[in-house]
Amino acid sequence: GGGGGWWGGRGGRGVLVARHVLERRGELGLMQALGFRAGALRAMVMSEHVVLLVGGLVLGIVCAVVAVWPSVRQSAQGLPWGFLGALWLGVLGFGVVVCWVAVRGAVKGRLLDAIRRE
Repeated sequence: GGGGGWWGGRGGRGVLVARHVLERRGELGLMQALGFRAGALRAMVMSEHVVLLVGGLVLGIVCAVVAVWPSVRQSAQGLPWGFLGALWLGVLGFGVVVCWVAVRGAVKGRLLDAIRRE
C-alpha cells in the first residue's frame, strides 16, 4: 500500500488538518462566542497539529535508525547525518507550512454560524 510518495504524505497532512478543523467548527465557534479570538484559536489548533507532526517525525526517525542500525554497524561507512538532518528539517518546515495553510483556510469566516447549524 503506497502512501502517495513524498508529496502525498505531506499533502495528506494538510487535508487531515483541514478536515479536523472543519469537523470542530462548532466547538471552535462556541469558544469564539465565549471570547476566544480567531488568532488564539488558530494558534491552538496549529500547536496541536505541529506536536503531532514532530511526534510522527521523531517516531519515524527512531524506527528508521533501529531498522538500519545492524547494517550501519557492519558497514565501514556511516550515515550521512548532515543530509538526514537537512531532510528532516525540510520535511518539518514543509509540514508546518501545510498545517498553517490548512488551519488558516479552515478557521476563516464566522465560526459562530457553525453553532447555529449544529
